[in-house]
Amino acid sequence: MTNSSAQAQAAPSEIARMITLPSEKIAALSGFLLIVTIVGLGFRIREHSYLSPESGIGYGLGIIGSSAMLLLLLYPARKHARWARHWGRVKYWFRAHMILGVAGPLLILYHCNFQLGSTNSNITLFSMLTVASSGIFGRYFYTRIHYGLYGRHALISELTSTQSYAESRLSEVFVFAPQLQHRIEQIGHVGRGEKFSFLIGGILMLWHYWSLQPALTRAYRVAAERKHWDPDTHQDHLCAAQTHLRSFLAASRKAREFGIYQRLFSLWHVFHVPLFVMLILSATVHVIAVHMY
Repeated sequence: MTNSSAQAQAAPSEIARMITLPSEKIAALSGFLLIVTIVGLGFRIREHSYLSPESGIGYGLGIIGSSAMLLLLLYPARKHARWARHWGRVKYWFRAHMILGVAGPLLILYHCNFQLGSTNSNITLFSMLTVASSGIFGRYFYTRIHYGLYGRHALISELTSTQSYAESRLSEVFVFAPQLQHRIEQIGHVGRGEKFSFLIGGILMLWHYWSLQPALTRAYRVAAERKHWDPDTHQDHLCAAQTHLRSFLAASRKAREFGIYQRLFSLWHVFHVPLFVMLILSATVHVIAVHMY
């Protein structure tokens, strides 16, 4: 088996993860709900002034949160610096970068007790919130051009290979369902040609999946009768076809969005790095001002 054919057969399982609900996405949703709960709790108890940014636990949270934000620099160092290449796999540093990028701002919010302070501290706070918000957008753009949150960078050739492979596996019943063949070929062509429907791509592909289910089921029922499949064989073929259909639709969507999100991700980098530098500078001034005056 050649490398290209191996990629074509390996890619569908990776692409399908983007349209199903794997444990990674469940964990992301759970993490989001946990963050919302932590922020909501802190906002509700702020009037009680349990924490003070000037002393005690509140002061300590400020130190830990600031340290977490500084540690964010380790990921780009590992990724780009030659002297850091022996620090382990990049994906683990990226994972740590994501965790610290959430934990740091949360700790700082508790440090300031969810309240505004001096002009200097407010500049630092809003710089941090801007960088954190930017990171959320960056995370989304990243997942659009990679296999999963921590996966490798996707290639447009792999996406088109995935489409072709999935379509070829579905073609075993096209002779029994020419309308199904026409719909799938049309979706594949649109996936490579449209430029602006990425805004509703997820909804559109889910609609395609569910609208194609009746035709797919009928086609495999006819195939089972013509080829004399037993019930188990029929069910196995139908389940495999549904998986290939999900892979085909996900690859079609990703291929359509790929170039757009690549440009957005590059543009995001242009803004995110200066914002982070501004945060470091404002935080440094804040720390110096607090301890000098």
